[in-house]
Amino acid sequence: MEGTDNNDTTLVLSCQSWVCHGYVGNKCAVFGLQTLGVEVDSISTVQFSNHTGYPVFKGQIMNGDQLEEIMEGLKQNKLDKYSHLLTGYINSPSTLRSIMKIVHHLKSINPNLSYFCDPVMGDEGKLYVSSDLIAIYKEEVIPFADFLFPNQMEAEMLTGIKIESFDNVKQVIDKLHQMGVSNVIITSSFFEKNDQILIVGSSKLRGSQEKAKQFTIRVPKYDRYFTGTGDLLASLVLGWHSILSKDHPNAVSLSCEKSINSLHAVLKRTMNLNSSELKLIQSRKDIETPPALFFAQEI
Repeated sequence: MEGTDNNDTTLVLSCQSWVCHGYVGNKCAVFGLQTLGVEVDSISTVQFSNHTGYPVFKGQIMNGDQLEEIMEGLKQNKLDKYSHLLTGYINSPSTLRSIMKIVHHLKSINPNLSYFCDPVMGDEGKLYVSSDLIAIYKEEVIPFADFLFPNQMEAEMLTGIKIESFDNVKQVIDKLHQMGVSNVIITSSFFEKNDQILIVGSSKLRGSQEKAKQFTIRVPKYDRYFTGTGDLLASLVLGWHSILSKDHPNAVSLSCEKSINSLHAVLKRTMNLNSSELKLIQSRKDIETPPALFFAQEI
């Protein structure tokens, strides 16, 4: 099944960082969604020369008032009816709170809007943003998110639970469901101390007493660090879920499975070409038609 089968009612608003050179934030997300045939509008929370992992980066940071001004233009032209909202890197409390004003407005226009939140805060022990954002995500964002994509470090910060075993992963997921989010995808965990990355997904309707539907996917661990992988993954899961959710009861796990396979192909090509940036353009066919190497296993 190819991404171009998406229907015309899907329109995504993606609020993330933008870089002139390379692939992170909206530079990943917009390409991934459009490759799957999904219409997407984008707002840049920052506009930088390159991602912040380089020795130098220059550019501008969008503050909350500027973000709301762009949204006001969309409102006045009646261009604010979206089916999905995707958020990623947000660097300040004021900007995150302005994003939440957008969330509430968009859900008032379309109560069925799905909010996909990648709470980009840090990775591998390094915090990218102000620690003030942690409480805002916990108290003001997660209760309104429909999908959440934390990595292991972010999941630990959001729940206060250290992940040292699979039981800890389940405790983290249970707590995030209790905080209000229906679908949780732990995008990477490394507690198993082997040559694999473990991805864990869980779905449970808000307020439901039923057991969550959960799955795992294991992929090889590469001996290098990539930027933009989480941004690409969240956008592909959104895109595939918008395509599959009407016909597939296991749309969440299948969307993750397809997205992980595409991401693996991108990383493999990036390594083979010895590139410091994701090779998205060269991997567009793997995004449209994902390989079938890794499969979701129901827990």
